[in-house]
Amino acid sequence: MTRTLRRFGYLARYLRELLRVALFTRGGIWSRTGRILLLGKLRRLVICLVPGLPAALRRRYELSGGCVRCGTSCNLLIQCPHWVETTGLCGIYEDRPEVCRQFPITPADMRDLELARSASLCGYRFGRPDA
Repeated sequence: MTRTLRRFGYLARYLRELLRVALFTRGGIWSRTGRILLLGKLRRLVICLVPGLPAALRRRYELSGGCVRCGTSCNLLIQCPHWVETTGLCGIYEDRPEVCRQFPITPADMRDLELARSASLCGYRFGRPDA
């Protein structure tokens, strides 16, 4: 029960920050890039609500590589309040949401990274590594 309450608190903190940035800054829904990143967040959320779908999509698009702690995915539109910049680690790693556990899911996520910063920093790649 305590873990569930803790996760709910983490989610509330993240959503509060997301709504603040999305609605009350120029980088949110008021910009083209902000709208694309918001739609990407919504797309990933919906995908993660279907059990098994993220893993199936990752296999279909041939995801390879791994996290290099660049923080790019933790800073899409907003800096996640749980990301610790000094260490490049998640402050709630064991309790992180499914969306964070599964990122990236499709090549569209890499395009979101390009908009936010640079996908070249990310250790993940889609497609065959030798291609």
